[in-house]
Amino acid sequence: MNQLQDQYEMSQAKVAETMFLAKNTVAVIEKKALEKMRLLLAERGISAEDILGDK
Repeated sequence: MNQLQDQYEMSQAKVAETMFLAKNTVAVIEKKALEKMRLLLAERGISAEDILGDK
């Protein structure tokens, strides 16, 4: 990893501590965000394969 990545990568526990939240709150927020992203991509007809490419 480079220094910029090191600066921005944090565990859910570290995010919770930094933002004065409960650990499970961060997980709930993350889950809601991922679901919202999935729905928006589905509305636009974009699949995971479109983003990730062929494997």
